Amino acid sequence: MKQSLRRGGLRRPALMAACVALLCACEDKVVDEEAPIEPSPALPALGDGPGHWAKAQRGLIIDDDDLPIVNAGSVGVTGADLAERFGLLVIARPYVDSLNTRCTSPSLAAEAQPRRAAERVIAELKADDPALSWDRVAVNVDLLSPDRSAVLDVCFEQGGDSDDPRFDNLEHRAAIVAAFEDLAGLPDLAYVTVGLDMNQYFHLRLDDTVRHDDYTNFVTLYREVYRAIKAVNAEVQVGPGISWSVLRTLTAPEVAAAQDLDPDGLDALLAASRLTVQPLLTDGRGGAKTADFLAISMIPAHTQAPWNGSPGTDDASRGPLLEWLRPLSLVSGELPVVVPVMDWAEVGAGGKKGQYLITLKAALSNVNVAWAAWRRLSDVPIEPASNPPCAKYTARPAPLNYPTAYCTSGMFNASGDPNQRGVYAELTTDP
Repeated sequence: MKQSLRRGGLRRPALMAACVALLCACEDKVVDEEAPIEPSPALPALGDGPGHWAKAQRGLIIDDDDLPIVNAGSVGVTGADLAERFGLLVIARPYVDSLNTRCTSPSLAAEAQPRRAAERVIAELKADDPALSWDRVAVNVDLLSPDRSAVLDVCFEQGGDSDDPRFDNLEHRAAIVAAFEDLAGLPDLAYVTVGLDMNQYFHLRLDDTVRHDDYTNFVTLYREVYRAIKAVNAEVQVGPGISWSVLRTLTAPEVAAAQDLDPDGLDALLAASRLTVQPLLTDGRGGAKTADFLAISMIPAHTQAPWNGSPGTDDASRGPLLEWLRPLSLVSGELPVVVPVMDWAEVGAGGKKGQYLITLKAALSNVNVAWAAWRRLSDVPIEPASNPPCAKYTARPAPLNYPTAYCTSGMFNASGDPNQRGVYAELTTDP
């Protein structure tokens, strides 16, 4: 019977077992259950903006779907304008890029994996407009399906189960390491984000079994990838990708329930970080560093607290949102933060996107942000209803299908208007 992953909570015994497993992955010593609990650190200063980012900190996610908008000319934004305002080209690619199958044939894998995909995007941009060229490139490699319910993989010729890929499958691990080694040779490569929203994987279930054991396998695989990239190009900055929304709204409450903590309190958040984030940042064998930055996706669950449908339109409504984001630097520690993707993912949000960016920049004004990128440059049209260009993403079979909100996540709307949402002007405002 074909099995599928779904989101789910953890019962207390299961979560405690997960804690032990991840702590053992983090440190090669017996966990001292009687060790005194350290007091929580003081909260960092509250960010209060404006938090504008310099050109070097502004990344631009762009692909061939954006070219018609840029080429239209009527919006007054040219390739030269983009190159002048953004200091980093960001290429967002899945581990294997396929329209119709999550599991890609080994014979086709190389062409569908990040190195070749990134080379194609760079070549297409330069061919379309020579001004669309950057000397620093970042690549965000997604290891999970768009709905975060499945692992993307190459179909294993031997010993694999294409219905149930796991990070402890040796062929899967070797294929991922090889793909990142290949990517490390990309010219002008400066940053690699290994997975996006990977802490979501901690909360997925196969039928009624929580996947926390395989999250531990991902942690050790990530460390292998980090070392593999550095062996090819030591100058490339490498970091894991997590979701702030998942950490605060899923992991922290579940840890709080297991440890009798306040689900909204700092202790629960830091315990959640120790469980799912910190093991990615250092190797337990001697504490060697395994991350040059922490990539934190900033796409909030906008209908849930504390957002409740509003990105913060004045000081009163923005205050609780700034508090919700305030502990971020306690999770990243001394590492720089990358925001590999940000968006207010509400269809028809209009100016809410710009308002959200104002709130986010204010919250991060006291954080060392290496770079940040909006989810898309332009919308992918959702009209006409009979055959919209957006169907390229939304009509894919599950779990490869994107939500409609992805198609409306651009800084520019489908007609190429950079002003309707306020994101482009806000993002490109210099300090």
